Amino acid sequence: MCSDTTIFFTHIPKTSGTSFKETLLNPNIPDIATFKYRDKRQWLTDISSCKIVTGHFKFGLHNFFRRKPRYITFLREPLDRAVSHYYFIKDCDPKKYLHPLRNIADALSLEEFYSQNVRLQNLQTNYIAGYFASEMHNRFPWLFNSKMLLEYACSNLRRYYIAYGLQERFEESIQHFMSILDWKKRYHVEPKKSTKNRPYVSDLDTHVK
Repeated sequence: MCSDTTIFFTHIPKTSGTSFKETLLNPNIPDIATFKYRDKRQWLTDISSCKIVTGHFKFGLHNFFRRKPRYITFLREPLDRAVSHYYFIKDCDPKKYLHPLRNIADALSLEEFYSQNVRLQNLQTNYIAGYFASEMHNRFPWLFNSKMLLEYACSNLRRYYIAYGLQERFEESIQHFMSILDWKKRYHVEPKKSTKNRPYVSDLDTHVK
């Protein structure tokens, strides 16, 4: 891999990203070559020696580090992901990890949680559409509507994502990544951070869907 090329793994919450990292990233990319992105205070960091950047970030992060746009990600059926995300927040053990949205999730129903938090709506589309497009949509939805946001996301997937997987087809996706990225090693791990206390999408009231 050339010196100015780094893979950016867009880790969208509740899409099997943690399982993907433990199954495929860890055995193929050493920890010293992995940059774990957390917030904008890291923008001045030199990541030229890193092979991959991981974290909950949107498309476009490569611009801040002046790297070529080579991305990978995992996706999931949107409604199922949203339900899993809400109940995961409520299910976290506060003694081990207090999710920043825990108090809000505890105070609101599933429907209220998403209707009152516009930035959590269509989260996968926002992540893949990128920083600029998602901010335009969130701030000026009457000018930059959901259809335009989706078009940005689809365009980015086609142009900049060298591979992406599907949570519902995890094993097939792992094989796909191994082929595209020429990664030879893998671990067999149990699903990580599974949300246990949650309803199925089919159990939700029609007006919630």
